[in-house]
Amino acid sequence: VLCLGTAVPAQASAPEADQQQAYQAILAMKEQYPEGTPWTNDNHYAWDAGIYSGGYGCVAFAFLLSDAAFGDLPARMLTEFSFSDVSVGDILRINDDTHSVVVLEVHDDHVVIAEGNYNRSVHWGRTLTAQQVLAADNLITRYPESGTQTPDVPSPEVPAHPFHDVPGWGSDAVSWAVSEAITTGTSSTTFSPDRVCANADILTFLWRSVGSPDPAAVLYGMNRMLRLNLSKRELMERGVKIGADVPYCIMRGTALAEGIGEKLTSLPPMPGCRVLVAKPAVSVSTKFVYENLKLDDDIVHPDIDMLLEGLKESNLKKVAANMGNILESVTIPCYPAIAQIREEMMRHGALNAMMSGSGPTVFGLFEKEALAEKAYASLRAGNLAKQVYLTDIFNNRR
Repeated sequence: VLCLGTAVPAQASAPEADQQQAYQAILAMKEQYPEGTPWTNDNHYAWDAGIYSGGYGCVAFAFLLSDAAFGDLPARMLTEFSFSDVSVGDILRINDDTHSVVVLEVHDDHVVIAEGNYNRSVHWGRTLTAQQVLAADNLITRYPESGTQTPDVPSPEVPAHPFHDVPGWGSDAVSWAVSEAITTGTSSTTFSPDRVCANADILTFLWRSVGSPDPAAVLYGMNRMLRLNLSKRELMERGVKIGADVPYCIMRGTALAEGIGEKLTSLPPMPGCRVLVAKPAVSVSTKFVYENLKLDDDIVHPDIDMLLEGLKESNLKKVAANMGNILESVTIPCYPAIAQIREEMMRHGALNAMMSGSGPTVFGLFEKEALAEKAYASLRAGNLAKQVYLTDIFNNRR
């Protein structure tokens, strides 16, 4: 559980002397937490540097090392930064906002990191390329902003932002929610337009409760908690203003997505099966994938008509046989582990396996429970995937 805060613009590179001191302080922690020390999501660390009040698992270890390096210096979050902005002791949030690491060394084209809860233990010395660093969701630094001595203080005539506890990736959605009057009401037991702090508090609670950037869950939660009684269609119409994938996350089930993904048509339910999901320990820039996608004659598009026919017939094998993802042509050459995970699933009996979206997560469909269990065990035992889950198809009730 993380207590969230605001982001600030990128900084200039930190002085080398400060980085050397941070390096020595972090390295000294290796004696107390050597390679392989057990460290899981059960480990917690309280943090007083700002932005967050503490964290579990990988976040806890990152905060622990950060405090060792910087003491009581305040922290700042950067959501936009260049590779030259990265310094020793900085915390990177990587792997699609699922893992936090501390920068131990900075080189011309890569960084060396320290991390907790990597295969449920402490790990020192893994490297991230410059591309992987720049794909991070955010960077937390304790170095002072270049050219400043004290934090900026808003002028008295400018009111403080009411959403001080909402992170950068959520502030736009929260501001939109207020502008749409989605958090206002007339009953003293809910909210009224003049109770801005109360609105901010409830929205902050909702952002915290989902634990990740999930606007659909926030809209759904606000609709229920504030008793707005908005229909699913009304929530979807509001959600598309936040992100193209939000309407589907509200709609759920099986659907045909057109346009940029916001035009949805409900389809017959997906035939029941076991779904194996595996994610390698890499991060993929969605922007990079789409910018490098070449829609030429060599691209093999999936047969949507045959796939739809399989759904209408409730024919799992026909659905699986016609799956396809043209984004694999960009992502897999950059990250071969994706193809290796896919091949491992197929080797263990998946009807088909495919990269999800722009990657790097791979999913496989299994008709037989026993085969799915063996594939799951194999991937868990190997080093191809950092996160592996075995689950079922979700279908809306009809």
